[in-house]
Amino acid sequence: MIHSAIESMTLEPRDGFDLEICVHADYHSHPSDNDGLTQKQVFAWLDDQWHYVSLHARASLDGVTLGEYWLHGIEYGEFLITDDQDNPQKTVSVYLKDIWEDGYTDVIDEAIAQAKEQLKRFRELMPAGEARCSDCGRWIETEQPLSETPLCEPCEGYHARLSSEVTA
Repeated sequence: MIHSAIESMTLEPRDGFDLEICVHADYHSHPSDNDGLTQKQVFAWLDDQWHYVSLHARASLDGVTLGEYWLHGIEYGEFLITDDQDNPQKTVSVYLKDIWEDGYTDVIDEAIAQAKEQLKRFRELMPAGEARCSDCGRWIETEQPLSETPLCEPCEGYHARLSSEVTA
């Protein structure tokens, strides 16, 4: 079961794909998984000052998710920084924008790579320049992208085809 996103951000389209990243609660990660945490940082976690989240990247085309990637165990919230003797030094705010700016951009690259691979599989199943009506099954020749593909004349259903705007 996927829980609602805590926070999400839409990114600029790339390679023809719509991109989104979001964070979800990570109920499987625990401070005991990280040997580098101090006792006070663990207490701050127990006090709900920070949490573990999963970063989810999604690449979609015309509203259909074709690629996604998850990265788990990321600290999120008001994270306590301590010195070697576990004395609090400062608290750092870590939210989606901060996670993104901290260099986790490879999750989008992975989602795009998956989307391109999925598109390649679809293209192998559907010849270029042909579209099939999702209602009646009639085939037509078209060079228009999916969002502009004409209605099927006999049944007025939409012709579904892969967009030629995406570079796989």
